Amino acid sequence: MRRAFATSAVLFCATALSAGDFFTLQGHGGPIMGIAVSDTDQIATVSFDNAVGLWSGQQPLWFDGHEAAVNAVLFTPDNMIVSAGDDFTLRVWSPEGTQLAVWTGHKGKVVSLALSPDGTQVASASWDGSIGLWSRDGTAPRFMTGHRGPVNDVAFTRNGTGLYSASADGSIRLWDVTTATESLRVTEHGFGVNE
Repeated sequence: MRRAFATSAVLFCATALSAGDFFTLQGHGGPIMGIAVSDTDQIATVSFDNAVGLWSGQQPLWFDGHEAAVNAVLFTPDNMIVSAGDDFTLRVWSPEGTQLAVWTGHKGKVVSLALSPDGTQVASASWDGSIGLWSRDGTAPRFMTGHRGPVNDVAFTRNGTGLYSASADGSIRLWDVTTATESLRVTEHGFGVNE
């Protein structure tokens, strides 16, 4: 829910050469939690105000549907938008703002998203301690478990067959995407890993 009296802004710089290249996107009613830029230079933002903003110039198209703060956003190769948040869901949006799908299954807030290199899968990191693998063709999601704390971030390997996860339990793990099993514990120590 956006409020006219409370605005959050995002500053962008097109080039480091001139201060005149900065511009401000203003309109969210809470802190900005995530930003994504498409291959066609469109900008999507997500916020504590429960909204996704898709910006054309400095005018946003608001995507409303999340029931809590939105933490992460990404563009797919076909310009669909995937967002995730504190309502435990991932949502798929058309560029026109139509909600195409709501993906459920996590039992905690979702804080990070990653797109596979071939664009066919989305990975999600959740504070329920699991990593979700969502196929864009609509097949049932797979969940990878093993962390002893919230999962804060995910990143696919370059070839897309592996997925790294970072957790508050102090570990970074590598998962085999094909089998949805842990293949390597990269590191483990006493400090939580955020990214």
